[in-house]
Amino acid sequence: MKIQVDDFVYEPYNPNNPGKVVSIEDDPDFSNQNYCTVKFLNGRTKKVSSNHLKDFNKLIEDHKRKLGTHISKLKAIGDL
Repeated sequence: MKIQVDDFVYEPYNPNNPGKVVSIEDDPDFSNQNYCTVKFLNGRTKKVSSNHLKDFNKLIEDHKRKLGTHISKLKAIGDL
């Protein structure tokens, strides 16, 4: 995932506390890694490696897809 400023992200296993990327710094030791300053929903601001962040918008899309599947199953059960 290519992270940019203003992206909505979350830390793995903690999707209940998403945040917004407010700045990005290159890591001088690793060319494929950046450090992102993220302001989280709980009010905390933290510097996190870009390799340890997930795309919150993709998580929402996945949940919408799963919700659609469950709703169609519920309708099918109702038709039994």
